[in-house]
Amino acid sequence: MKRIGFLLGIGMLLMVTGVCGAESALENAVGKAVSRLRMELREQKVALKHGEEPARVALATVRRGGGRDERAERLWSEQLWQISTEFAFIVVDRRNFEAIFDEFDITLSDLFDPKKSSRIGKALGATHLLVGDVQASGKAEDLQMKLIDIETTGIVWACRTLGYRSASPRKAGMASLVIPGLGQFMNGRPGKGTLFLVGAAGLVTTIFVAHERYTKSHDKYLAARTVDEIEHYADEYRSPLRLRNGATIATIAWALGSALDAYLEARSTNKRRRQWNISSSPSEGILISWRGMVDLRW
Repeated sequence: MKRIGFLLGIGMLLMVTGVCGAESALENAVGKAVSRLRMELREQKVALKHGEEPARVALATVRRGGGRDERAERLWSEQLWQISTEFAFIVVDRRNFEAIFDEFDITLSDLFDPKKSSRIGKALGATHLLVGDVQASGKAEDLQMKLIDIETTGIVWACRTLGYRSASPRKAGMASLVIPGLGQFMNGRPGKGTLFLVGAAGLVTTIFVAHERYTKSHDKYLAARTVDEIEHYADEYRSPLRLRNGATIATIAWALGSALDAYLEARSTNKRRRQWNISSSPSEGILISWRGMVDLRW
């Protein structure tokens, strides 16, 4: 039993390191949107200027359901600071955002109305306001972002992306081959991972228990002195021996099944990660990118 506990402990540690090392669906969605914004800024399809002065961009909020998604806001804040150094605009400090938000008695829904959101944008001293909405869509994170010009209340840029968790088919497959269920956890499928892990733990426990019974019976068989004792203990050790061998074969099959499932799941996830993005701007209209290969514009 100590061996089983040790193996499960290693499995849990590997799960944590595997899961933490993967890109989340939200990070993937934000990354796609940021790449689209950076590309359109570089190609000057979106202009962040305020006369001769650099634009002042404020991230208002990223909404999830009826509240704010602080993790998405943090990801966007980090990315905005990086983009600002490349394209020479100013990111407005959000530390006073809550106080101004309460002072103007503005709801999250109001921030998505360009006319109402312009009030808080002016209070922040911003020329542009970035707002977003994110929600789970199956295994994906559906992220929609809008960049609003405070002065004209027009939407100068909008983008919609579907983000999927990153996955490495080889790593997921090998992980599940070593510890069934680990690859499923790495793929973001804890339900499947738990099923494979519990099943493997049960089979491994059966192997150890059957082996202990076999060892005791076999020792008695070797120590037998009479014909009756030899026949009795021979029959007694054969049963746990068959059980141990059968459980060993089942464990190998279970691990192979887990590895194949994790590999196919990861490969499918990677295909979906490159699936599609939608962005729009006044100058370019609507752009749909399919799997990063085909661009449709109208």
